[in-house]
This record gives sequence, C-alpha cells and structure tokens, in this order.
Amino acid sequence: MLTYIFIFMCCLYLLVIQSFLKKKDKRFFLAVILVILALLSGTRYQLGGSDFIVYKAAYDSIPTLKDFLLNFRELDNLYTTFGFEKGYLFICSLIKSFGFNFYGFTLIHALFFYFCLYKFIRKNSYSYLIMISIFLYKIFFYNTFISMRQSITLALFLLAIEYIKNKSLGKYIFTILIAVTMHSAAIILLPLYFINRINFTKKKIITLNLVFLPTLLLSFSSFSPLSIAPILFSWFPSDAVIGKIESYALKGMTSRIGILHIIEYFIIMFILIFNFSKIKEYKNSNVFIGLFLCLLPIFTLFSGYEIFTRFKDYFTLTYGIILGMLLVGGGKYKIVIKILIFTICMAGVFRFIILFDNGAFYEYRSYIFRGIPILGEVNE
Repeated sequence: MLTYIFIFMCCLYLLVIQSFLKKKDKRFFLAVILVILALLSGTRYQLGGSDFIVYKAAYDSIPTLKDFLLNFRELDNLYTTFGFEKGYLFICSLIKSFGFNFYGFTLIHALFFYFCLYKFIRKNSYSYLIMISIFLYKIFFYNTFISMRQSITLALFLLAIEYIKNKSLGKYIFTILIAVTMHSAAIILLPLYFINRINFTKKKIITLNLVFLPTLLLSFSSFSPLSIAPILFSWFPSDAVIGKIESYALKGMTSRIGILHIIEYFIIMFILIFNFSKIKEYKNSNVFIGLFLCLLPIFTLFSGYEIFTRFKDYFTLTYGIILGMLLVGGGKYKIVIKILIFTICMAGVFRFIILFDNGAFYEYRSYIFRGIPILGEVNE
C-alpha cells in the first residue's frame, strides 16, 4: 500500500506545480507522470488476479511468428489460447519473436497504452490533475493490471476519437476493426462514429434521462434486456462474437453495477445539465457530451449486468473532460476543488485495493526487484 501512496503523492505534487507552468512544461510533467505509472503497471509481478495467470499461460504457450502463421487455423487446438482473439495472439507472437518473455510483454503493453493515453490527454484534457485523478480511480487497475486485451482496445479507441472529431470515417472504422481483432467486445464502438452527427442540447439530455431513468427498475426484474442481442447481431460474421453475446444474454442479470458508480455518474450528469451552456462553448464538446451519454443506458437499462462494468471504461474519461472544462485556469478555489476531486478519487482507488480479491493488490510487487529479465526464459 505504501508504494501506491508514494506514487500517487508524487503525481499529486507534479500535477499541482504544473498548474503554474507554461503549456510546454505542463506536457513534460504529464509525460513524467505517465512514464512512472507505465513502469508501475508494466513491471508488476503476478498482480492481476486470475487474469494474470491466464494471460501469462497464453503468452508462454503461443509460438513465435513463423509457427504462428503456419498454424494460424489450428491455434486453439495446438496452444493454450483460452479462445483469445487472433489479433491479440498475433501481437503476443510478434513480440515473442523478438525474444521478449511475458514480463517484457507486460512492459511493452504498458508503454503502448500510456503512449496512447498521453496523446489523448494532451489533445483533449482541460485539467491534467482531474484527468489523471479519474484515470487512476476508474481505469488504472482494471485496464493496466488485469485486462490486457481490453486495455489495447481502449488505447486504440482513445486514438480513434480523433477520427470522430475530424469526421474521418475510413480511419475510424479501420482502427476499431483492428481493436475488434484484439477484443471482440470492441464491436460496440463501431456506431459511435456517428455520434458527432447529433447536436446535443440541454433539452435532449434531459429527455434522455427521463427515458432511461425508469429503466433502472428493470435491473430488479426478471426481464433481460440483452435477450434480443443475439438476434440483432446475427448478421455479424464472427462466431466468437456471436457466442459471447449469447453467453452474456443467457447469463441474465446476476450481478449489477455498483450503486456508487451510478450515483457518481448522475452527479456529473447534473453538473453537465446545470452548466450546459458553458460546456457547449468548448470546441469538440459535442463529441464528449455524446460519449458521456453513452454511459446513460449502461447505468440504467443495463445496470443489472456486471459485464457492462467493462464497457463503461471506454467512456469514463469523459468525466475528467467535462469537469476540466468547468475548472479551466488558476484561482485558489479552482485549485482547491481540483485537489478535492483528486482526494475523492484516491479514496476510491484505495477502496478498490482493499476490496478487490480480498486485498490481492494491497502489496505491490515489481519483477525489477526480483532480478527477472524481460528477454529469454525466466526461472521462477
């Protein structure tokens, strides 16, 4: 726990002092923070619950590129792939071909993720402090310690948002289709390109809330909103995608998204509605309002599905963008509010550390201090 406290306090210090710096210097400190977090994520040792074990077994089993391509159609029969998508397995094989073991792969994986995050924050954030706070609270552990496939798709989506803003349909579809080869659930991102074609107004947002809020009651009923999903996606050519959709639909609503996450979302929704005219003045605000509203059905109609906890990660960074728009610039009260948001987010982080897998993340471990190399075989 002390490792996390030290790292997060360093982040807070760097984020606070950068508020008094020029734009170029701010970006430098942002890069420093993300490099620190990349090392924290990328050099973790056996942290990530059962997912870490599964991903390591798949990586250790998969062959180098030559054999991978020769046996492409029989991968699931010949190797320990756990049904992972072929794009993800290809990346594993490619990196393994350069001599990197799984620990080298986790470092490369983290560096790629944080590089994409840096580009996204640099172009879209109005407050690095708030954005990093939201990231640490909502995304950090699950997407850089646990789920290695979804974190790749999330990184690609962060890059693809630029194509939504610039209305580059071809580039957006190409990027998302690559993401789908890494994690089939990324198929839900394809229609989002058109979100910028909708002009969001305060009236439309209020109407959407009035429509979806009553559907919260469905999470307490026996009706499964996903029961029609296999029919809607029956056109999709991938059997793997269809199979997963059917499994989610058949599972029914066995576990719901935490009420704390729902309350947090609607607090920010209230802030958005109350300050809509100010937020709407910012360039590309319409895109991020639209992405923020993508969470509305997740926290209402589909709140009974634990699986949607994963889907929400694609959109939760919009919290930081919306709040950042309202706290642009200096001023004592704005600094105090930013630090308050950081403090609340850190409380959420430490709550996660304590509760996840009975405190499995409580003690941070790095392979750097265990003398484990990133190249060649590892004797553990």
